[in-house]
Amino acid sequence: MNSGMSTLDDAALVQMALAGQGECFGELMRRYKNMVRARVVSIIRNSPDLDDVVQEVFFKAWRALPTFRADAAFRTWLTSIATNEALMLCRRERWLRLYETPGEVDTVACRGELADKAAIRGEAARAIHGAIVKLPAMYREVIMLRDIEELSTSMTAKRLKSTVPAVKTRVFRGRLKLATALRGWRSHALLHAA
Repeated sequence: MNSGMSTLDDAALVQMALAGQGECFGELMRRYKNMVRARVVSIIRNSPDLDDVVQEVFFKAWRALPTFRADAAFRTWLTSIATNEALMLCRRERWLRLYETPGEVDTVACRGELADKAAIRGEAARAIHGAIVKLPAMYREVIMLRDIEELSTSMTAKRLKSTVPAVKTRVFRGRLKLATALRGWRSHALLHAA
């Protein structure tokens, strides 16, 4: 850590970060990481997504840094971003519960479908649902909107108040995580189907 940076006030660090000195934003992160974490914890308690939310707060702050008004305190501005991110997670988790599959997935065979195929279809639905629920919030929400609700990328971006490139990246990464999580299930299902 540059000891000279630790003596600078927040406004000077913001200006230097905007001028291209990324390490100045790193100093701001160091200063406020515990405060941001405490704010997020006060809202979401023991969520497994806590670290993701804290990371997202700093990511959004970095992206929005050019809009920061010097007449406001950086700490206050960062606290409002942390509050909004934590509340968004609460809303997403509430929203996700609306889409949770009931305990029993419909395993009745469709016309022309063998009973064992219907059972495998039901097991697959449960496995997919279980894998989606375990995704980090930032990927879970985008997968739900794109792949379950089948919204377009631009509509998903609007719903998440994000950009199209960010949505595309999250969909790609979320699908990779989902595929990895389901890889073991497929092997298991194939063994039992034989």
